[in-house]
Amino acid sequence: MNLHSLRIFHAIASEGSFTRAAKLLVISQPAVSQQLQQLESQFEMKLLDRLPRGVKLTREGEVLYSYSSRIFAIENECEATMSAMSENSYGRLAIGASTTIFDYLLPTMVSIYLKEFPNIELQLEVGNTEEICNMIADGVVEFGLLEGTNITNGVEINSFGTDEMVVVANPNCELANLPLPIKLEDLTNYPFISREKGSGSQAVIESAIAEVGLLLNPIVRLGSTAAILRSVEAELGFGIVSSIAAKTALENEKIKKIPVEGLKIARKLLMGFLPDRQLSIAAKSFVLLLEDPKNIFS
Repeated sequence: MNLHSLRIFHAIASEGSFTRAAKLLVISQPAVSQQLQQLESQFEMKLLDRLPRGVKLTREGEVLYSYSSRIFAIENECEATMSAMSENSYGRLAIGASTTIFDYLLPTMVSIYLKEFPNIELQLEVGNTEEICNMIADGVVEFGLLEGTNITNGVEINSFGTDEMVVVANPNCELANLPLPIKLEDLTNYPFISREKGSGSQAVIESAIAEVGLLLNPIVRLGSTAAILRSVEAELGFGIVSSIAAKTALENEKIKKIPVEGLKIARKLLMGFLPDRQLSIAAKSFVLLLEDPKNIFS
């Protein structure tokens, strides 16, 4: 079926006149008549009768008009929806984030984003750096916010900030009461609590301590920074964690930062994506937030 002819028929029926339909569609009246004839020829039935004052639909014409009304209503709805999506006022966005970013930075970013784009439906996925890279590669998320160096699956990265990793311990434990700054070798005398293998944080820590010739064997590996902080508070050992994650516990004096001679660990916060996959408008708008540190560290 020729939609152009159907549109002209719909205009004639809606306006009740060939002349008004031609004016509405900005075409000549003979062109309107010709398209109607083609449509009637296609269906092999008369669709309307000409009257001295306008037109009257036949029974067949009324049926076709009912369908054409629904077709063009859907067309208008489609155009409105796609227009809204192009303006980033409607749609869905899936983001992955490694654990520390998910727990301590992403909530602020999401709050700022949704205030500007309240009709975007967000899907947030959490995992370690390796898991988020897999999600990006598999198309589960459009992009990921990562902390580590173990980037896999062809994921490319851009930096959007820096985070310092700090040694923390319970204020009442022996380690926290040594003369500060402590020496590197002092750390080997106390139980160490670390993140799991595959964690971006742990990869950064292992690389940094290897560079200074330090070997730390964890007594336990935990699946989140929050779990490490709780274990440190419970005096199970010391941890090396994100300063962002430790901020509240440090301010409340539940844990203590332990300066270590010759040990400074900083890591980049990264946005990971696949270079051959174009980001949606919704995703690009979120990425723009990362350019302003106030949207991240406030």
